[in-house]
Amino acid sequence: MAILLSMLCAACTPVVTKVNVPDMAKSDSLSVRDVRPDSEKDRKLFSLLVSSKEYGIFREGDAMLSPSPTRLLQHQVFEKFNVSGELPRVDVYHFVVYSNMKSKLRSNAVFAGIGGMLGGLAANAAATHVAMASTGTVDEKMFDNWSGDDEYQRALFTEAENPTRAPVYIIYIDTDIDGKRVLTRTVSSIEQQGGENSLVTAVQLAITNHLGHYGPSVSTVEAAPTPPAFDAGAVAVSSAVVVSTPTQGFAANTAITPMAQGVANQLGCGVVKANGDSTYVAPCGDHGVLIDCDGGQCHSTHTVRIE
Repeated sequence: MAILLSMLCAACTPVVTKVNVPDMAKSDSLSVRDVRPDSEKDRKLFSLLVSSKEYGIFREGDAMLSPSPTRLLQHQVFEKFNVSGELPRVDVYHFVVYSNMKSKLRSNAVFAGIGGMLGGLAANAAATHVAMASTGTVDEKMFDNWSGDDEYQRALFTEAENPTRAPVYIIYIDTDIDGKRVLTRTVSSIEQQGGENSLVTAVQLAITNHLGHYGPSVSTVEAAPTPPAFDAGAVAVSSAVVVSTPTQGFAANTAITPMAQGVANQLGCGVVKANGDSTYVAPCGDHGVLIDCDGGQCHSTHTVRIE
């Protein structure tokens, strides 16, 4: 217990990471209205109790990075849209970073109990897992439901997103840029790769993928059409859940299937089955949900009858 508490206390101590951004001052001219809840700006450890469902989950807070995540967002928006000299109107409703180290910390607690060389070797083996990064849109009502005592649920992941249960950052960005509002969720590994700081990598990836939903420029992008509603008595979901990867295109069906399964998991459905080259069907009770994958994204479209 003493070893575990000291490890958690070390994790609670904020270490500010400096982000070197060339010509940062030039984006000061872009006005960004930050209307986030104050809680999203603060660091929080949800629980020290190993048996708690909130154990191993942190809200990172703005102070972990300098410049802050919202300032980095401001700069990337400026870089993306400062083409015609007309800067967009930007409102930030949410920008919050969570870390989920539940499995790793619980494993370390067990291995600390084992002790000795055996425990150390087991802990090292468990620490080598790295999660693949992914970004997708989420439903605003779903996000709002994960608040108060249920805020920790924002930091949970699905089996398809993180099959090895590796430590991950989960980042939500919700912006309105010139009248188009987008809420995205990015999952990125906490394990450092190639000498890059993993938090910086995760935040920059989340911002880049988020702004990708606005197309080449704000003025030429139209809002995406609302997905068809599900049939009555099927699955109560107000809009499609989308899972996408930052890589370009699909390599093969083996790459598409986990993304389609991630959508099915978000909807509470079962194991997907291929229904052609780019569509899948996931069983949901007496019905099925058709999941269409195209252009690097998977999304639910409508319910289907399952024989």
